Amino acid sequence: MQSFEAWYGKAARRQHAYPPTEIYRPLPFERVLQSWRAVVQERSSNQAGAPVGVYAHVPFCERKCSFCYCDTVITRDGTRVQRYLDALHKEIDLLAPALQGQPVSTIYLGGGTPTWLAPGQLDELLGRLAAAFQLTRDVNVNIEGTPRSITPEMAAVLRRHRTTRMTLGIQSTDESILVEQNRPQSLDQVREAVELLRTNGVRWINFDLVGGLPNDTPERFQAGFARLLAIDPDMVHVYPYTEQPDHAPNAHKQAIIDLSERMLTDHGYRPLKNDGWGRDEASRNQQVIDKVEHAGSCLGLGIRSRSHLFGQLAYRSQTYADWQEPLLRGEPPQYQGMALTKTLQIQRYLLDNLQQGLSLSRFRGLFGGDGLAYLRARHPGLVPHLKAEDRDTVRLVGAMGTGNEFQLHLFDNAIRDRMFSAFVGQPNGWPEEKMKAARGEPPFAPDLNWCSFLALKLSKGNTYPPIDPVEQLTETQVFDAWRELVARIKAGKAMEAIGLYCHVPWCASICKFCFCYKHLLEKPEALEKYVDAVIDQMDRIYPIFDGIRFNSIYFGGGTPSILNPDQIDRLLGFLKSHFAFTDDHQFNLEGTAATLAKPGRLEAFARHGVNRLTIGIQSLERHLLDDMNRPQQNKEGVRYVLQHAREVGIRYLNTDLLAGLPNQTFDDFKRSLDQLIEWRPDTIHVYPFQPTPETTYWQEGFQVTPEIERERGLMMQYYRDAVLAAGYKEIPNEAYSLSEGARNRQDAEKIEHDASILPLGYNARGHIFGGLGYGNHEWGYRKFIEDRSHTDFYYGLPVTLEDEMIRFIISNLRSGIDRERFHLLFQEDVLDRFWRQIWWLQEQGYVKVERTRIVSNFTSSAETVLLSKIFFAEKWTEFLRERFKREWLPDYDWQAEFRKLYEKSF
Repeated sequence: MQSFEAWYGKAARRQHAYPPTEIYRPLPFERVLQSWRAVVQERSSNQAGAPVGVYAHVPFCERKCSFCYCDTVITRDGTRVQRYLDALHKEIDLLAPALQGQPVSTIYLGGGTPTWLAPGQLDELLGRLAAAFQLTRDVNVNIEGTPRSITPEMAAVLRRHRTTRMTLGIQSTDESILVEQNRPQSLDQVREAVELLRTNGVRWINFDLVGGLPNDTPERFQAGFARLLAIDPDMVHVYPYTEQPDHAPNAHKQAIIDLSERMLTDHGYRPLKNDGWGRDEASRNQQVIDKVEHAGSCLGLGIRSRSHLFGQLAYRSQTYADWQEPLLRGEPPQYQGMALTKTLQIQRYLLDNLQQGLSLSRFRGLFGGDGLAYLRARHPGLVPHLKAEDRDTVRLVGAMGTGNEFQLHLFDNAIRDRMFSAFVGQPNGWPEEKMKAARGEPPFAPDLNWCSFLALKLSKGNTYPPIDPVEQLTETQVFDAWRELVARIKAGKAMEAIGLYCHVPWCASICKFCFCYKHLLEKPEALEKYVDAVIDQMDRIYPIFDGIRFNSIYFGGGTPSILNPDQIDRLLGFLKSHFAFTDDHQFNLEGTAATLAKPGRLEAFARHGVNRLTIGIQSLERHLLDDMNRPQQNKEGVRYVLQHAREVGIRYLNTDLLAGLPNQTFDDFKRSLDQLIEWRPDTIHVYPFQPTPETTYWQEGFQVTPEIERERGLMMQYYRDAVLAAGYKEIPNEAYSLSEGARNRQDAEKIEHDASILPLGYNARGHIFGGLGYGNHEWGYRKFIEDRSHTDFYYGLPVTLEDEMIRFIISNLRSGIDRERFHLLFQEDVLDRFWRQIWWLQEQGYVKVERTRIVSNFTSSAETVLLSKIFFAEKWTEFLRERFKREWLPDYDWQAEFRKLYEKSF
């Protein structure tokens, strides 16, 4: 699956390419000219300002070497080459006046292979550059080439234009390896080229090699490298080989790199700052040094050569059609780029210098501030990795001192967000082409009366698709859907995000506040039979998941802790021995303090890996517990359960309280919460009590009056203030916890990753990503308990990837939609398909669309329950209209009816 994170990471790790070209936008040519004028004016007013260099790109090569990843053109068409050079000459003439005589201290010709040009063509190009720009007396002229291309005629051209430094691409000294890489070359040719260059006044010669090419070994490398060093180059680079798609990695690559460094050291070379290995700092690539250490500006000429204007602009040409063709017509080329704000310029400077050594005095001279203070304020994660080399220089050391991971710390968040827009093809964050095509169509206008009707009929939950329990599924259909998902996971076409949920529907008592599906346990043997049935259900399905690891287990109810130790051992023992789980999986189990306090319960759960316990406390006030029909020990009994759970090794403890119960005062609530905070469970959930029709309190006539609503609001505000003051943090898609690891992982995975869930036991609901939304019928499961041949106890409906998208949106509407995560799951941006609904929500003030997030402005769960219905797919709307055709009254005010329910229960 294509991942933005991987794409972004690759771009962010590119050396010296900041801001990344992926987010460049079209630039008016006049903007480029204005920016160069601004650079010149700044330098004129500050003679110590950043130097200016000129880079010209010559993309042509004699042949395509197999190891090469550069942007090259292989051609024998002389007309094509000349057309390119003609365009390049015109670009020189067009842009040189913008520098207004500003001295140019470096010229660099890169490629491709600039010396592949005919000597007369290179002579003309260098002459154009010398005539167009005001070169300093000691201008550094650096040119790339190959040994084969250095003829006496070419060397004479280099002498004529005072070439000071030559970079020769050697790549390997083993002729057989070079032939394999389509690069025929001999060591004699290298010697002859160096002799010609020295004779013609080239002062510095740099060799480039690739370490770890296919079939290279340390022994082969050592023999050739020794002969190469005997030629006495001024500088040597040995670059680790970047494997091409059809090349297997060379197991000796790192050994060859290490060997090259030892041999260079033995021959008197040393690593030179911001360059390769040499003996004299003057042999470094001065244009790179100017750009890196002095934030120098560089005028890029030719196709896709990057220009950097200090504090002004970064830009380049993009295609031959946009660059070459306009120039040949006498018109300005089309550039793409972006403005360099001071923040971006500083980040670029830090990216270039932190590993090799950041000069604090130079930083202050360039940016007028303290470099260390800037890092502490903006990038504190890098500060522990800094080491002072002397009073003026700091650099990154340790893990951050090598490689390119540090670059991810320095990337500006706004740049990252813009890169996501580029990744999904929406430069401005919206699918502008689709929106443009839809102009003239009737605006999106949801039927809120119908949405209100659905909100009433489908319950206040946001389950999607709206599965009808009467739609029967066979066991074969369910198993086949799981097999298909497993195959997609193994093929890398779906995420391995699967949880397992087991429902234990029995309780020791029926609490009057509860809306969950449960039964009063009257006959203990019923529980024994149920455990047997769940084990048989697991035994039938577990072979499908061979090679698949579950990342969460959740036992809910009812009251799973009503199981006795023997039942726990049988059920959980089978579960853990027949399914595979990730090393960091979470095993969450619900229970009451009264049942968890019974002998052996906590020990049995811990023995089988339960690492998160959800303890339903609800209140510590006896009069409230009695009224809600909830047997519970006194406060000391609850404290004992929390303490003993810690002692047996259960890592995370979650506790539940209720606010707004009948006859509950603020002081009742405060005493319970204060005591709970003192016991320090990992998570504290406080639920505002909502007397829905499923609860006994509703059936007894309890309603939330304005007075109760105000009192409940005070309780919830106190809850938030108290837990925050006690060191708890608000965790996304959870409540308040001491750490993120304490949250309910299965619930979070369902919301954030649209995780699939394997349901066990009756009335458990499950989900197969892109396959089925389904559950287990109680009546069918009861048959299964009595007769194991009755295995078709499933109900549900097929779901498509679009259904999954809508499910994801609905699940995240209240907390906010992560566009990056949506794209990872569905390979599509959420706005690309649902822009109409999201545009409407933004117009109404319910959301704010950002590049990587859709921020929620919803103020209540009732709003999201209602407005989530605007995303329902047309097929489900038709399904529901047919299902409710006898109940749906289009002229009835269902919005008022929904508000009435809201007033009563929320």
